[in-house]
Amino acid sequence: MLKKTISDLSEIIFDYCPKCEGIFLDKGEIQEVSQELEPSTEANLDKKTREYIDGYLVVEESACVRWDPGSHASPENFWYFVRSSIYFKESLGLGLNMFSEKWTDKLFKGIGLSRKQDIQVGDDQIDSRFIIQGTDEKEIISLLSDQNIRKNINLLDEKRLKKGAIKGSFKIFDNRVTYSEGPYDHVVGYADIADPEGVREAMINLVKSVEDCYE
Repeated sequence: MLKKTISDLSEIIFDYCPKCEGIFLDKGEIQEVSQELEPSTEANLDKKTREYIDGYLVVEESACVRWDPGSHASPENFWYFVRSSIYFKESLGLGLNMFSEKWTDKLFKGIGLSRKQDIQVGDDQIDSRFIIQGTDEKEIISLLSDQNIRKNINLLDEKRLKKGAIKGSFKIFDNRVTYSEGPYDHVVGYADIADPEGVREAMINLVKSVEDCYE
């Protein structure tokens, strides 16, 4: 079984069997997939920039999604999102997908109904706040046991939870670390988030600490 996601912004992970080409979803996830796919057909990528910082590719994007597909295409009928991604110089090859745990995940886990893979790394702060998935569980646990990586994950999470109307979210994939904010009710760019330089610095430090483990 392989772990797949429907998009870079999605937190829905499904099992895919390359042999039978079957897709397997947990209970309730078919409704979540439907909700995510419906607005995605209306999404427009407004701006995308690429640059290199300290040798790392940084991609910043802003996009809008019409919250009511039947409404007029006027600004008040759109939600606005911003996303920044910093890429590892080489893919980790772990099938890694790490993202913030939602309250529904905690609920299903608490009553024993969750079938999502959730690797436990032995750190209470990380295990209680994130869903961690991947194809190489042993190597992922080893990677996330590094104290410098744990410190940088927690520092980035603090940036995500800073006071403000919109809380951000970040994910760690095999090839990049991604930070997103939204929805906003007005046009927004990466420079408009609460702490753009602080978030970028925290992301770069996390990427560097991960790559240090592979040197």
